[in-house]
Amino acid sequence: MKTFATAILFFLAGGTLAAQPLTDTQRQTLDSMASRYLADDTPGVALGVVRGGEVVYEFYAGLADLDTGRAIGPETHFNAASNGKQFTALCILELIESGRLGLQDDIRTFLPELYPAVAEPITIRHLLTHTSGIRDVYDLWSLQGITWWKVELDNADARQLLARQRDLNFAPGTDYRYSN
Repeated sequence: MKTFATAILFFLAGGTLAAQPLTDTQRQTLDSMASRYLADDTPGVALGVVRGGEVVYEFYAGLADLDTGRAIGPETHFNAASNGKQFTALCILELIESGRLGLQDDIRTFLPELYPAVAEPITIRHLLTHTSGIRDVYDLWSLQGITWWKVELDNADARQLLARQRDLNFAPGTDYRYSN
């Protein structure tokens, strides 16, 4: 079964926007933009606007699965893959700026179940720069015969998979290998 979908997320922030709902004109504009090129039998879109940490607008149109005709809705899962990396990096940098994290913090401070036999620190910096030596979860799933985009996997699945790993591809900070 093939799943085709596009997810669009708009993050609106700022003091004056935090508590304001969208106007009718803004809603109509977003509805028009999001549905302009969609027909009933085409891959679809999910659009969300978040202000002040609250969802103030949701829009769903089109199909999540062309084979079955299943429509996109609030329960639809999207394989965002690498699209989240820049947002994750930004959040990490904000936590560092606020003093809640450090680039040199060992990730096992926060995820103690990972790599207990590895003596070297595996730092936040290593994760951000793809120099941690941690094996890619998609590669590991593939070795198990799992095609990640055909199933629904989440962070808990990735953590369980990584918790079963004992070794790294290389010592942290000694090489580069793109990793999810």
